[in-house]
Amino acid sequence: MGRKRTKTEVRPTGAAPVELPHPGDALPPGARVRLGTNRLNHVVQRGNTGVCHLSFSPDGRYLFAVGYEDDEASLWELPGGREVWRREVDCASEPFAASAFSPDGRLLAVGGCGGARVIDVVTGRTAQILQTDGRCDLALAFSPCGRYLVAPPSVWAVDRWEVTSGLDARGTALAFSPGGRFLAGSAGDTVCVWEWPGLRLVNRLAPSGTVNVLHFLPDGRLAGSACDETVRAWDIATGRELWSRRWGERGDNPFAAAFQPGGRGLALPSEVGPTRVIDLETGEEFRRFDRFVGSICLAWSPDGRTLATAEDGRCHLWDMETGTDSAPPGRHLERPWAIKFSGDGRRVLTASGLNPCEALVWDAGTGALVATVPPAFTDDPYSLALAPDGTCVAASYAPAKRGRGRIKRRVRVWDIASGSMREVPTPIEPHALTWELAPTVPVPPFDIPEGFGQASYNGFGVSAESLADGRLLVAACRGSPAAGGPFVAKVWEAETGVEVWESPEFPCGISEVVLAPGGRSLAVGLDDATTVLFDIPVRPLALDPSWLTGTVVALARGIAADRAFDRLPVLADALQDAGCDSTDVLALCRDPNVTPVRGSWVVDLVLGKE
Repeated sequence: MGRKRTKTEVRPTGAAPVELPHPGDALPPGARVRLGTNRLNHVVQRGNTGVCHLSFSPDGRYLFAVGYEDDEASLWELPGGREVWRREVDCASEPFAASAFSPDGRLLAVGGCGGARVIDVVTGRTAQILQTDGRCDLALAFSPCGRYLVAPPSVWAVDRWEVTSGLDARGTALAFSPGGRFLAGSAGDTVCVWEWPGLRLVNRLAPSGTVNVLHFLPDGRLAGSACDETVRAWDIATGRELWSRRWGERGDNPFAAAFQPGGRGLALPSEVGPTRVIDLETGEEFRRFDRFVGSICLAWSPDGRTLATAEDGRCHLWDMETGTDSAPPGRHLERPWAIKFSGDGRRVLTASGLNPCEALVWDAGTGALVATVPPAFTDDPYSLALAPDGTCVAASYAPAKRGRGRIKRRVRVWDIASGSMREVPTPIEPHALTWELAPTVPVPPFDIPEGFGQASYNGFGVSAESLADGRLLVAACRGSPAAGGPFVAKVWEAETGVEVWESPEFPCGISEVVLAPGGRSLAVGLDDATTVLFDIPVRPLALDPSWLTGTVVALARGIAADRAFDRLPVLADALQDAGCDSTDVLALCRDPNVTPVRGSWVVDLVLGKE
């Protein structure tokens, strides 16, 4: 795992947000551009189980999320999804985290094993820590007037944060009636209804199972979702059960069901299937979100028009009328497993997911999304490649098997401009695809330091003279929690082992590092499903044309023809006699340990000025 932060630390998104392509997405220090967006993503490290709790602010302006294992909470501004702050709350280590916004939206109460704390929504800092005598991570609620916070078994006065009364409720559900006259709460296998604020017990209801979610319907009836996969409605005055519906399917999670505010729906997340919404009156399903499965939690917007779900730490905002995801466009939903530069370094292809695979083509200069590769083209690919000029994408795939026999892989090519797709006959079965610009520069032996992996080098598909600063570079990352230490990427000279660049520490794991051809840029794929680009420092060596005398050029030609790099000191003397005062050039030529790649680069530089 990465560095453990203190419990009071708040990580704002930064004072200078990026304007392209998503205003508000802050860049890591030194990064040039971000491909995609980290909005509505709560991913801290690879292997975490995502978000365990979601809630909207009363005005629908903010969405709050709590991580399942990382003790962190995020607040996003809607509709754009800009991260306002992220901080450690130290009370979310159990799957039943709870939160409640005050009616005016200024305060946010979060409960967990460590008790409860109240957070200032604007700053993200703790306004008050509530000391409790038991677990209060299962249910929290502000009174409609905003003067009290119910955190069973206590009722706190908000103005002075003192306990005013006790409450016999230790379950997972609390709900105020719309007018604030009644408070309902689960207590073991029963549901209690009290008058508010006197807390006189009005009725005690006895459902068939533990009730996890309570909700007052617009007509004043009380509805509850129980762990026996039923929804029931009661008349709170008489305690009579009015109706019961069974809704369970395999994988449904009764602990995270949510009633639609002012509506007729009950949203049901599933650990293995799609999220469904059923009609409370008929029990019939009237909306199903099949695009993503495995939702851990969900929440309704106050107007009931938007449903927020979370799958593996990434949140989606579903429009109930259209059934579409209105989350920010141009983002991957899983960490990228493939990053490919075009030969000129101007475009980048990123891919995430397997079936289906999401492949996007970006402008490496601005971070703007150039094209979305059609799902039919990237259906379960083995590998992907981007053409040298960035105009086409190739994919190796296996067609559907018909009859007996071995499946042969094939190659598709998709033209970005026209959208046309064609199959390319191949005499071999392709496993890894690439376009080459020139003979690949040989890779010298290089031992990547312990704990680093995902190696990439800048000599693939380029000639030696195309290498930035004449150096053959190797990039690798420490991107897995199992590796220990911070999540960082580094670049070394492959022939000398000298470290030339190190990235800042990332708050989440790294899935991929790729050097652009030539080595002037490095792409780092992150577990937050975005890719950030960095410029690698290059020290170009300049040669004055007046230094390129006949003697200098003749010596360079002889060294190139005979591959006799031991003559480089002689070339240095000739350059110096011609007036060369570049200490970098002279030192490179006189270096007794100069490598063939560096040597040929300076020779080609001389001959290129001929």
